[in-house]
Amino acid sequence: MDTAQQIINHSIIALLAAQFLKFITFSVKEKTFQPRALISTGGMPSSHSALVTSLTASIYLYEGIGLYFAISLTLALVVIHDSMGIRLEASKHAMM
Repeated sequence: MDTAQQIINHSIIALLAAQFLKFITFSVKEKTFQPRALISTGGMPSSHSALVTSLTASIYLYEGIGLYFAISLTLALVVIHDSMGIRLEASKHAMM
């Protein structure tokens, strides 16, 4: 398996792991089986943040610091910052 495929695989595994953890935590919190949490958006852990973080870490581990790492790090910072902002605004909206 080539490096690019391994990086993609690690990123997808991180996304799926985050969604599965979201399902587990939501089901425990609600005290009932919640299959909709497997495909839901929002909430913690953030699957899109897990995806870009894993992508950045994998690129760093396989390629080191270079152009692709810089691009993925920039993307990860934007995605994580955006998801934190959305969660903050959603929590403010929920309090009203």
